[in-house]
Amino acid sequence: MEEKHPKVLIGAPCSIAHDYIIDRYLDNVKKFTYPNFDLVLVDTSPEVWDKLNSVKTLRLEPFKNIFETLAKARNMLIDYMLKGDYDYFFMLDTDTIPPVDSIERLMSYDKDLVGFLNYCGRAGKKRPIVLNSGHFVHNGKRGLDWMRIDDVDKIKELTKVWATSVGSLLVKRKVFEAGVKFRNAPLLSVGEDIWFMIGANSAGFEFWLDPYTVIHDSRMKPHLSKEHCIRVNELVMKEKITKAELGARLKRQELIVATLIRQLKESGVLKDGF
Repeated sequence: MEEKHPKVLIGAPCSIAHDYIIDRYLDNVKKFTYPNFDLVLVDTSPEVWDKLNSVKTLRLEPFKNIFETLAKARNMLIDYMLKGDYDYFFMLDTDTIPPVDSIERLMSYDKDLVGFLNYCGRAGKKRPIVLNSGHFVHNGKRGLDWMRIDDVDKIKELTKVWATSVGSLLVKRKVFEAGVKFRNAPLLSVGEDIWFMIGANSAGFEFWLDPYTVIHDSRMKPHLSKEHCIRVNELVMKEKITKAELGARLKRQELIVATLIRQLKESGVLKDGF
């Protein structure tokens, strides 16, 4: 009798911002050795991204708030999974390139939520995406309760944690059937994933960490590719954005980044000289 393999949905939000890596991502997924999965991406680009024509794609017009866009896109994939006959959802962000046997490896642990160790930040300034708790204030300072890199480095086998990155996370169907989803809180400078983590923990599910290291490639790139810059310029011209309007947008982005850096320094995540 032929062995039955649980059906897996692989999915992620994406946009033209990942133009530099999407070919590598799609090629890697095609090489996955697990025999029963579908790939579905949610395109949040300003216009339809033609490069995704080769895969199943859902469409979402982006919101002004990036976390609102990501929450909506991730929830679209959850709804897609629940409407189908999928047993697992492998959340695999398009800037993450894991080993081709990822699904088998993570599935073998038989955990509700289990993922690889992802890092964010530029080379030399990496931070492991592992949380000790869902607290927004700890040690008397505002900021998320991140696990220290020295403690993460000591993890050599499958380990229970409060939460780990959704960038390469295998989740059982029952987690979503319990109503666990992503959301955004505009007044808090935290990502949509923290609410998913809080929801899963509150519902009694456990996160487990496989210490195999997977780097978020986009966070490691100091510069955008030439092709990406050309594409963004095409979109700018199509929308007929004036130099003044573009300058105002850049100023707002600089203010957001400056505010985020200040908050991270206050929380102790970043040190002076970053």
